[in-house]
Parts: sequence; C-alpha cells; structure tokens
Amino acid sequence: MSSLHIASRGQLLGTFDEEEVREGMRTARFTGEELVWCSGMSDWRPLSEMAAEWKWDLASEESVATISKVSSSLKEPAWEQRATLGFFSALFQTIGTVLLKPSKTFEGLQKQGGVASPLFYYVIISSVMFTLAAISQLPSTISSLASVMPQFEKVSLSYPMMGMLFLVTLLLSPPIFMVTIFVSSFFTHLCLRLLRGAKEPFEATFRVMCYAMGSTAIFQVIPFFGGILGSIWSFYASLIGLKKVHEISAWRATVALLLSSLILLMLLALLVSLLYYSYQHFATNIPFTSAK
Repeated sequence: MSSLHIASRGQLLGTFDEEEVREGMRTARFTGEELVWCSGMSDWRPLSEMAAEWKWDLASEESVATISKVSSSLKEPAWEQRATLGFFSALFQTIGTVLLKPSKTFEGLQKQGGVASPLFYYVIISSVMFTLAAISQLPSTISSLASVMPQFEKVSLSYPMMGMLFLVTLLLSPPIFMVTIFVSSFFTHLCLRLLRGAKEPFEATFRVMCYAMGSTAIFQVIPFFGGILGSIWSFYASLIGLKKVHEISAWRATVALLLSSLILLMLLALLVSLLYYSYQHFATNIPFTSAK
C-alpha cells in the first residue's frame, strides 16, 4: 500500500506508512475520526471506515470498539452512503432526516469530506423542484407579466419569446443554484467568524447549508405558501446544523443566519433594481411589432 495521508480538522497531520497508522490506532494516537487518503482513492474518507474496509486486524479490542463507535456515528446523512444504499433511497432518506431529525443528522455529519457530494445534492433537488414549480406556475406567470407589461399582449412573438425565456431559465438554473449556495455559505461563514463561532473551516458550513437548503427546496412546489414554509424550515435546519457542526450556542448560529440573510436580501434588491432598470431601458428603446 502507498503512503497514507492523514488529516484532522482541516490540517494535514502528516504522511505515514501502513504500519505506523496501524500502531497509531492500537495506541489511540489516531481515534479513527481522522480523514485518510492514498493513491487510488477518489476522495478523503474517515480512517475508521477505511480500516474496516482494508480489514486491518488491530490487536487492541478497545481500539476496535472505538473504530466501530466512530464509524457508526458518521453514517449521516444517507446521501453520502448512496453507493451502498442506492441513489433514490439515499436521496429520500436524507430529505426525511434533515427535515424531521436535523439534530441527529448533523451530529453525524462529516465536517470534512469534500464539497462535491453535498453540492450535487443541493443542485439536483433545487433544479428539479424549480422546474416543477416553474411548469405549474407558468400560466399565472405569463398573465402576471402581461398585466405589468401591456406591450406583451400586442407582440405576436410574445408567447414564443416567453417559452424561449422559460427554457433558457431552466437551463441556467443549475449554475445559478451553484453560485447561490456558495455565496450564501460564504456570507454565513463570514458572519460566524465575526461572531467567533466558526470553529470549523468553510467546508463544514458549506456542507450544512447544502443539506439544509437542498432538503427544504421540496417546498417550492407548494403553491402560495411553499416559499414561506421552505424558508422557515430551511432557517431552522441550518440553525441546528451550524450549532451541531461548529459546537456553538443557538444564539450565535441564529444571529449569523439573520445577518447573512439580511446581506443577501440587500444584494438581491440591488440585482432586481438593476434588472428592472435594464428592462425599462430595453422596453423604451426597442420597437414592438403589433400582431396582425
């Protein structure tokens, strides 16, 4: 086996050979909570899991018990076990546990383990829910636009244009959601740092936000109150997640989320204003052809 790279809490502890790591686990130098990577592995994995997978015969029964205990505590969320559980089973289990058992889920969340898996979870759920919501609300959206933009009713290509705009929006939704979750996580982590509550690196905050916001995205398909319900539930799940992962008080997590939400709302208001004035400029300078 090639050299093993061991890391803990965002810091590389060093590079060791297999026998050194075995001995370290026998003597409790390594608890099993550390992450390990070696040539041939696609991502960092918990040392306890890899020790079991490599079938290491550790002499100390106490060490084996520790490994088993740590391994069992790192089974959340189910999404990160989808290779074993299956894609859809892991997906639905994760949604259910984040919504109904957030404390248990985030207590077992790996604070490190890469951003790709939680990002994929967030983007796929958000994109699918957004598509379903957009399709169901398309008629009312067109009617609303026609009421505030009367010239649309006079344009022969208005509906084809709306259809094209709808399609482009759907295609752009995944990258937009990717940018959104990174920006949201960045400001949340920044606020945590300002409040001295960021006990873990940005990656831990990002993982919490992906699973919390991704799971609550299912409320987008509920008419009228879906957005409000989803926002409240997302706030609650994120609060529990940050509290558990960073091991901080509830008030610090709450204030960090409120501050970051305020910043994001201000940025959104600025963006909407820019888009509105851009549209006004476009509408007043581009002649419309009346329908025959």
